[in-house]
Amino acid sequence: MPSTLRAVLAWSPAVIVLLGILLLSRNGETSKAEDDRNSSVDEPIIGLSTADQDRVHRIALKQETAIDMLDGRFTVEEATQRFLEISASDPECLDHLRRSARGATDHDKAFNQLMMFARIQASRDPRRFRAALDRAEQVAQSTQVNPLAHQ
Repeated sequence: MPSTLRAVLAWSPAVIVLLGILLLSRNGETSKAEDDRNSSVDEPIIGLSTADQDRVHRIALKQETAIDMLDGRFTVEEATQRFLEISASDPECLDHLRRSARGATDHDKAFNQLMMFARIQASRDPRRFRAALDRAEQVAQSTQVNPLAHQ
């Protein structure tokens, strides 16, 4: 039961973001939106495409991996390797990692992305994760990986 709850909680932010994007893209049609408010016909709900579901799943796996690292179930190296494997499972995801994360190698980029996810989790629950995040930052400094500075 706890793993099911954790999986649901891990998926929730990603689903909310994707639904928000969908709603924002549809709100651009202001005249149609005004007509719809005056109409009694309900608009059908459009589900996520298979590709979007895969993206949400990868984000959830990365969130879960960051939490597992912060909770001590994965070492920093194991979590970094898992981030790299998740990204490598899809060419679009790997391309996004290469374009968006800092680092000289894919491993460094995966580590920096892991640290971004870990910082987000630590900011959500600082009492639970702050010490673990500090330890991960120390590992980064000791292995000469250049993590992104706190912003």
